[in-house]
Amino acid sequence: MNILVSNDDGYDAPGIQTLISRLERDGHNIMVVAPETQQSAKSHSLTLHDTLYCYKVEENRYKVSGTPADCVLLAEKRLLTDQKIDLVISGINKGQNIGEDIYYSGTVAAAREATFHGYKAIAVSRLGFEGLDFDLPAEFVAQAIQNNVLDYIQEGEFLNINVPEITRDELEGVVVTLLGHREFTSFSKGKILDDGVIEFNFGVEEMIFQEDPGTDIEAVHNNKISITPIFANISNDCSIRELKKWKFLSEFK
Repeated sequence: MNILVSNDDGYDAPGIQTLISRLERDGHNIMVVAPETQQSAKSHSLTLHDTLYCYKVEENRYKVSGTPADCVLLAEKRLLTDQKIDLVISGINKGQNIGEDIYYSGTVAAAREATFHGYKAIAVSRLGFEGLDFDLPAEFVAQAIQNNVLDYIQEGEFLNINVPEITRDELEGVVVTLLGHREFTSFSKGKILDDGVIEFNFGVEEMIFQEDPGTDIEAVHNNKISITPIFANISNDCSIRELKKWKFLSEFK
């Protein structure tokens, strides 16, 4: 299978390198187009007003000076000149991408960008941040491919996979989930510089997770791998039907 791999932690991050090694063991043809540097929380931003640089590391291996979405778009428009790609995988991300995280995540954005161009795509994340072992999510992805995951990715959607911070022996199963909800208390540290500019640094003091039944949050907090199908088109069909009943729309001239 021909697989395009990207991420938001950067080309040299251990998560993406573990994934590449595991997929190559199964004989897959891997193309890597990943950010040169850390791009977490860049969401779906594109580099439009600065020059984008792409560095060829070796055959089918590229570092890009921009965002994860840049990487997929660049691969689609410039690098995949004569290669057919069967699947795009973004990850393995260091840290969760559950609930509202998917709107901030560069990892998820790369998968979404691939979906925009008609590719089947997966975003993969590993909970935790320190001393992470990426073998479990890499093995899960490899076996999912072996077991025909492409047959279960519908047109216009991608799969968002989150693997708990556990060992294989501690795993309690794999479940298909809805997106959950989480809140966080944010803080900002600021100071006024000599020229009057205010300098800020944002961060998170505490995350509050709602472990509603059937959600990705409940799954990973119960030692289960979560798979959430995400539509790239997020318009609300129900609301469209209701808005069409609004007389104001036809009366306003």
